[in-house]
Amino acid sequence: MRAAENGLEYGPVFQGLRRAWRRDGEVFAEVGLPEGERERAGQFGLHPALFDAALHALGVSGALA
Repeated sequence: MRAAENGLEYGPVFQGLRRAWRRDGEVFAEVGLPEGERERAGQFGLHPALFDAALHALGVSGALA
């Protein structure tokens, strides 16, 4: 990943992209939180780590190329 090559390291909570794939011009992403973080997820409208993980799927779309 280019981010890691540039010195950006993600902690375990922010490594939630499980799978990403393309089909018919659309990008799909499966994201999740580590078990210990799931209890806190209700404190957010959208957990920041899940949002970040979904944004990582942009790499699959080619938008970050």
